[in-house]
Amino acid sequence: MALALSARAFFSPSNYQKSCQTIGKVPSSRSILPLSGLDFMEFLKATELIGNPDRYIYQVRHLLERMTANNILVEVSGADSSYVMMPKSYYALSEISTIRSAGTLWLGKTLGGRFLHRQISPAIVQIAGKNAEGEARAGSGLVFDPHHILTCRHVVSEMQVDQTQSFQGREIAIDAKAIAEHEALDVAVLHVPEPLHAVAGLAFLEPFVTQTVYTFGYPRIPCALPTEDGNSPLVVQRGEVTASAVSMIGTADLFLYSAIARPGNSGGALVSDEGYVVGMATDLTEGQYCDVSPFSPHYAGIPAQVISRAVDEMDLGVQVPYETFD
Repeated sequence: MALALSARAFFSPSNYQKSCQTIGKVPSSRSILPLSGLDFMEFLKATELIGNPDRYIYQVRHLLERMTANNILVEVSGADSSYVMMPKSYYALSEISTIRSAGTLWLGKTLGGRFLHRQISPAIVQIAGKNAEGEARAGSGLVFDPHHILTCRHVVSEMQVDQTQSFQGREIAIDAKAIAEHEALDVAVLHVPEPLHAVAGLAFLEPFVTQTVYTFGYPRIPCALPTEDGNSPLVVQRGEVTASAVSMIGTADLFLYSAIARPGNSGGALVSDEGYVVGMATDLTEGQYCDVSPFSPHYAGIPAQVISRAVDEMDLGVQVPYETFD
């Protein structure tokens, strides 16, 4: 991540003079010339961002290529290519929206699923409670604001939420009156008195078909020992959006995805490979064909635009950070 951020700044035309000065290169007085991958290696040596940069030249070159493939860098043809290990030159000409610029999730497609897991996981919490028979139950939630957790209404309505929850390694008291439920949609928000860690630059955006998505949540794992904070292990799974809008009887429009969601995933975030929250997991859609044989469930989610509207209608004094591309 640090290398990608440094590369974007180094190749930015607005930093041309500064970048040249850092590596001891005489800048052009007539125009802003593209800088090469070799120049960036000299930058890494000058700033000591990593020790012995030449040892990682293959990885650095691969990173620059991925940044180019995802439109963060623009490769310039006809530039000096005399150094075969780093033969290309670049400009950084990408734009980042106001919401996303507060964090680094916009690097999601460049740095991949492990990066998204590292960035998103701290904001995914398990909401624990007991059902009417006194049996332990749990769902998932997303910290979208330091004092607010997003989850499904059925998660908090189908169990008695424990008055003390383990969120981000801390024991936090939850007042039942602090749980707000939308009257019609499967959306609920928990108000948390103590500030939690919310992911910087977190943004919501509606899903589209064939989009790669990751499910984040705390499904029950039989025979698994709890983690140090007493919760189930966080589970992440990759799939894709299979239907961007499905009208259901008795509920708002949902969308379908192929990543497996299990009991306990409800309320967990569905995150695209671009780092957007595109929805949250809700009840599975099950049924039968011809009233004879069961069929495999479709995994359903509440799309981001529905979540945003629901939170606005609940009038809680907080908004979901929905992308406006400002």
